[in-house]
Amino acid sequence: MLVGALAAAAPASAAQAPAVATIAAWRNGAAPMAWAAGHIYYNQKGPTGVFSGWAADPDGGHPRCVTCGGVYPARTQHGISDVTRDGKYALATIERANHIPIPGGKELAAPGAGAFNDLWLQTPDGSRAWQLTRGSESGNALIWARFDRTGKRVVWSTQWRFGVPFGAWLLHVADLRWTRGSPVLANEKTLKSSGLIEAYGFTLDGSHVLFAADALAGAKWSDLQIMTMRANLTGLPVRLSPRDASDHGYFTNYNEFAYAMPESGRIIFARSVGAFYESLEYWTMNADGSDPKQLTSLSQPLSKQYHGHPSLAGSIAFDPHNPRRFVAAIETSYHGDYKALMITLE
Repeated sequence: MLVGALAAAAPASAAQAPAVATIAAWRNGAAPMAWAAGHIYYNQKGPTGVFSGWAADPDGGHPRCVTCGGVYPARTQHGISDVTRDGKYALATIERANHIPIPGGKELAAPGAGAFNDLWLQTPDGSRAWQLTRGSESGNALIWARFDRTGKRVVWSTQWRFGVPFGAWLLHVADLRWTRGSPVLANEKTLKSSGLIEAYGFTLDGSHVLFAADALAGAKWSDLQIMTMRANLTGLPVRLSPRDASDHGYFTNYNEFAYAMPESGRIIFARSVGAFYESLEYWTMNADGSDPKQLTSLSQPLSKQYHGHPSLAGSIAFDPHNPRRFVAAIETSYHGDYKALMITLE
């Protein structure tokens, strides 16, 4: 029934797979997360290895840090995770000031890894912020908080049990409500897994959430799969990512970073299939997982789109005024180094 519901939510005739028209550099070091109200929001690592959230104009000009004020603990990892469509509020993942030390703690607490992170809501310039979750000093990672299109619901993931390589995770969906001038998360629903759950957001109509998982998909940790589920987290999760390659090897069919493409009825996501040596390329597929097609060849040394190795396709943010243009985070190392590309579709 869930697959049928997804098909019903898609356009009557599935959209044609898009092709790339142009690729241009946007900003070095930037990992874009949201595009709203005339600004692109991104995370950037400083010289000490600590990330901060930033905003810039769509042409890359006028960069300014939006998590560097006195609201958050100094010298901890700060990341912008999403921004409401009207640009009034942003979700931020913030490392706690006091927690137990762990090997590689700085990198593990960075945005997207999320060790010892809490979720905050802030104004877009960071002048005001409100803490939404409170983890313990001894654990609890938090990653990938995203709004729905109304800005009234949030999806995110937390680690409930430590383990190597990823541990065990929960998927959360909650309403964002205001009480006496302060925001709170209400009516929270959770989905529990013995493996990783990495949330990416809601479908355009808000009926489902998109995420990557290993155990829930019956796959190994080294071959995550894109999945979907009703936004109220009832029913069973459904795998969307293709089965055209083995998911029993190492990085042979690894899938991450799934986003609903505006106005097309398709999903864009990152895959190891078709990528050069432990890189990730962008693919698209219909909302029900059918018609998967490779979109980019960023990692291929002989391709005109080549941008270096490794090229790991990551988070993206669509231009709210042009659904065929998005800014993309391309990880250029396995340790959180990025460059951002502006990609326009034909």
